[in-house]
Amino acid sequence: MKRKLMIFISLFFVFLLTGCIGEDYDFNPPNAFIESHLDFVKGELKTANINWDSDKKYTKKIDDIDSLAKEQEPLHYYSGQKMDIRFDKGYKD
Repeated sequence: MKRKLMIFISLFFVFLLTGCIGEDYDFNPPNAFIESHLDFVKGELKTANINWDSDKKYTKKIDDIDSLAKEQEPLHYYSGQKMDIRFDKGYKD
């Protein structure tokens, strides 16, 4: 009886641990958004100067930040308005 219990416990742990192996995780850098509490308008922030080391190495270097800022759509909000910075799932290459 003790032997059957040990075999059962061993098989249980083997099956329990094999469930973790097949997972597909996303280690890409997140996208940043700014969102207002008032009207829930979400404005996407441009990506610049990334050095993200995960399963792959993501690097993006912007030399001229001013030109990147001029490409960004203007975001208009009220003074003193509460805002959230949200990070959504990462982008795919």
